[in-house]
Amino acid sequence: MMNTAVAMPAPIRRISSDVRALAASGDPVIRARSPYAEGRGARLPMGDGTGFVDYVYISDDLFLLGGKGAPETDLEEVFVGEGHLKFNFHLSGRSHIQLGSDEPMANDGLNGGILIQPVGTAKREVTRAGTPHEYLTIICGPELLPRLFEDHIGKLPTPIQAFARSLPVSYGGQFRPTPDMVSRVRSLLNSAYSGTLRSVQTEAVALELLCATLHLLAGGSEGDTAPRLRSRDITLLQEAADIISREHTNPPTLEQLARRLGINQNKLTQGFRHQFGMTVAQYCQTQRMNEAARLLKDDALTIYRVSELVGYEFPGNFTAAFKRHFGVSPKSFRR
Repeated sequence: MMNTAVAMPAPIRRISSDVRALAASGDPVIRARSPYAEGRGARLPMGDGTGFVDYVYISDDLFLLGGKGAPETDLEEVFVGEGHLKFNFHLSGRSHIQLGSDEPMANDGLNGGILIQPVGTAKREVTRAGTPHEYLTIICGPELLPRLFEDHIGKLPTPIQAFARSLPVSYGGQFRPTPDMVSRVRSLLNSAYSGTLRSVQTEAVALELLCATLHLLAGGSEGDTAPRLRSRDITLLQEAADIISREHTNPPTLEQLARRLGINQNKLTQGFRHQFGMTVAQYCQTQRMNEAARLLKDDALTIYRVSELVGYEFPGNFTAAFKRHFGVSPKSFRR
């Protein structure tokens, strides 16, 4: 997750780290944007209104922070440590992270992060403009693990055990999100629910993600069905991704793709999901939406024309798909 030193830009914008205060905000503008029940969540724009950042209050020791969109300017967030344990599921996009006075590091693509941030320490993150960005962070207070997972704590990495026992600890680590985790995160970011339905779904999925992550960190496997991939298989899967990227407006079927690559269709299906955290169809749709976001920046192109260029016969279907993917309509995106 954090392996390459980079230069951080000047601050662009700051967002409060007080999740509880934002979630319960009485601000009519924030409340109007929120799809959650009153007092349970708040939604703010992700850089120039081209996406969203959600702040969700579940309990006094469990919060969520998630976002989806493509900021038109670099977006800076500064979080001051409050003694929380954070699990971050970073699905796509490019950001740079700096902990305290450490060297800034790159955080790109699909990865998972673990952070125990002592009280008063600062984490600065800059989301880079122009790249579709999806992430979800689960924020746990020190009482949560003993309250819900007491019999599991002894199986977890030592720093997390120390955190659960209220011992002073600072820690940063990483893990590889499983396809199931990616699917659950996307189910929240793309949810069509609102009000109490949205709030209940968010709590349920957050707890499922916590269970899956703790199981993984305790040495649990991703499942016996994870494919065994040789180096040649991995090369072919990357070639499959390249083909889809080039031909996303008229993509080959799974059967056609497997035949072109000379790979078993089952291995293509399972291996692709394992390598990229999504199905072939989801990857193709992501490429189409990314291209649509790029084209929408050209004011000379109508939304109807953009929908044609990314392979949609009917603009209404394109608008619905774009809003599901980015959380905003094509018209709002290009404002």
